[in-house]
Amino acid sequence: MALLAGAISWWVVHYLPEAMFALSADAPAEVSLDPDDVIRLLLGGIARPILAGVFAGLVFGVTIGALMRRAGLLIDVHPIDPISCLSACAIVGSAALVATLVPARRACRLHPWVTLRDN
Repeated sequence: MALLAGAISWWVVHYLPEAMFALSADAPAEVSLDPDDVIRLLLGGIARPILAGVFAGLVFGVTIGALMRRAGLLIDVHPIDPISCLSACAIVGSAALVATLVPARRACRLHPWVTLRDN
């Protein structure tokens, strides 16, 4: 989970200069954004890779569970437990959401040029 949070935070921090330029007062009117738009932009940019990763994890988990069931390693346990699958997706999605929101909100509280200068 920490690896996922670190990777997403890294992506947000490296994507912030583009978002902060759009937030700055010197940006052209057609790209000018408010802080809520910047957070929405960052969440929208990371949503597709997170959903793809969750889907790939579900497919991998179901495949490994079926192989373990066929090999006789699972006794009285069903390899595709819906509650376990949904809770794992919820945990990974929540971690991704927090890892995106924390650096984005912290950067939006600063003046855009301070964020641009630090990067």
